[in-house]
Amino acid sequence: MGQAASGGFAYNRRAEQVDFYLGNPLGTFECVAPGALSKSRHQRGYPNESDLCFDGKGNAVAIVRRDADSGRAQLGHARFPYTNWHWQDLPFYIGSPVLCADGEQFLVAGRIFRNFKPYQGIFRLDMNSGKPRDAQLLPSGGDCGYPGLVKWQGSLWLSYYSSHESAASDIYLCRLNPDSLQIIE
Repeated sequence: MGQAASGGFAYNRRAEQVDFYLGNPLGTFECVAPGALSKSRHQRGYPNESDLCFDGKGNAVAIVRRDADSGRAQLGHARFPYTNWHWQDLPFYIGSPVLCADGEQFLVAGRIFRNFKPYQGIFRLDMNSGKPRDAQLLPSGGDCGYPGLVKWQGSLWLSYYSSHESAASDIYLCRLNPDSLQIIE
């Protein structure tokens, strides 16, 4: 597939599974791992939204939201050709997850819950234990999520939407210190 190869998950609500596709963004994609994470094979109900990163050695790392049974997110790992995924049950729920490689670790952002209320959060993910570290809640609440993360010019930029200031959802952009995950502006 060459340098232009790209991959991603698509979820099938009825089958309660995510399938992994690999291909060329300017061409076609092929399902190389049907049921990469599924209720029938892994006993993990309704996997859906996901994000995917590569660790610089060609290994894929994924985080998948789940909205059934325990609701715990899943952390997946696969090597090329990404047909065999290994999953780890994470000790938390996350909605609209996004991953950002940060050296040997990963940053995760998405909708998290504190005291049964939704917030936009960001944290480092310990890849061995699956536990979040350095968690930060951003100004948010109500309907919130779908973040974007970019490291640029020494800062970490995070965009997201939230309805905590008005009845409608607004778009927010904040600059974070990549070391502490504290908001700079």
